[in-house]
Amino acid sequence: MTPRLQCLICLDTLLLSESAAVRCGHVFHLHCILQWFENCKTCPVCRKKATTRDLIRQLFFQVEENKSFIFSTDPFEMHNQLQNALDNLEKEKQAVAEAKDQANVYITANLLLKEKVTSLESISQLNMQQIKHLEGMLTKQLDLEKELQKYRKRLQATAFYKLLSSAKDEPVLEIDKYISSEGLEVKKFIALLRR
Repeated sequence: MTPRLQCLICLDTLLLSESAAVRCGHVFHLHCILQWFENCKTCPVCRKKATTRDLIRQLFFQVEENKSFIFSTDPFEMHNQLQNALDNLEKEKQAVAEAKDQANVYITANLLLKEKVTSLESISQLNMQQIKHLEGMLTKQLDLEKELQKYRKRLQATAFYKLLSSAKDEPVLEIDKYISSEGLEVKKFIALLRR
């Protein structure tokens, strides 16, 4: 909607060619302010003292030929301008409503993603606990296997000891043949027993 200058005495549209200003800066129709000064010697707006000698009768406004600043007294044109302004306002309202709807969609999606992140974090925490539990079980299993290996070696040593102590009458070659199939550590053990 284009701005409209208005005489503050008669409230009619103020054309630039018919305007006059009082020293305080308020602008009126020339004939309206002259009639006012016949009854009062003050500005109609701010009530500062003013006379016809204080009146600036010719005002020159530097106005570019811009359609948004052209003043019209034609009611049909003013109606069209008002209708255009209302249409633009309605379009802006629709754009704002669409932007709000889009923002609500994004907010909802954001909330869903936050819930999903929270859920995944709790699942991850449970998985980490399970991993720690399984690592503990694996450590125990490895410890048990080491202990089992130790007991197997003890059992082998006991079996060899029984073999040696019961086979004193058997030939040494038969024992050596058995020992060579078992490995080096067993030979050292038997050498210690023979001493």
